[in-house]
Amino acid sequence: MNVVRFQKPAYSVNNLVDEMLRDISKPVAKNVKRIPLNVFEDENGYFLELSVPGYSKEQFKISSKDDQLIIKAEVEEKEETTYKRREFSVSAFEKSYYLPDNVDLDNISAKYNNGVLTIELQKQVKEEKNIQISVQ
Repeated sequence: MNVVRFQKPAYSVNNLVDEMLRDISKPVAKNVKRIPLNVFEDENGYFLELSVPGYSKEQFKISSKDDQLIIKAEVEEKEETTYKRREFSVSAFEKSYYLPDNVDLDNISAKYNNGVLTIELQKQVKEEKNIQISVQ
């Protein structure tokens, strides 16, 4: 077993402040949007929860095409403000997800509350058919 001598951390308070001030001049990447997503299921359907704070519910457009669910946020971006530091923004995005075969496309609902967009995908109710087959 080797004994390692404790060394001072590489950053002091002054170094951290200098590092933060240097970040001001770095360009902010645009249109890079990672939307955190939770998906869960119960006996009635599937639920998608997207963490999207800062939007209004009118900015969301949700549709389905073929076997995909498409979620868009339309935001009118303004370039009026010159930021010294920018760590978050509200920008337009589009996400799409493949839907399971048993989703009822006529029963999809959504609500937006406290920065979380919840989409409920109802499962189709399968009718049980009782078929008699004669043996010949």
